[in-house]
Amino acid sequence: MGFLADDHGFAGPEIQHPGERIPAIAHVSYHRSDATVEIVHVVGFMGENYVETRCRRKEGSGEGDWMTLGNNTTRTGYQLRRAIEIHAQAIRSHLELK
Repeated sequence: MGFLADDHGFAGPEIQHPGERIPAIAHVSYHRSDATVEIVHVVGFMGENYVETRCRRKEGSGEGDWMTLGNNTTRTGYQLRRAIEIHAQAIRSHLELK
């Protein structure tokens, strides 16, 4: 997701590392004046892991609701990498980025 900071003016990544217990939840956020993108990776019990990407755009004087751009189960490193690639495409499309 480095393209957000490198090419599109987002600050980040801001990383909230998971704790020592299961389920372990890591958050990675990117912020810009008009939007926030957050990627959440959950490592759960018995290999029930998933990654979710969501975006919140600022509307008027407040912030809008979170919109889920992708949510995938990821039992392997390959599945996690593939899900992140798909989510990056969804971010580009949703925010109309090239």
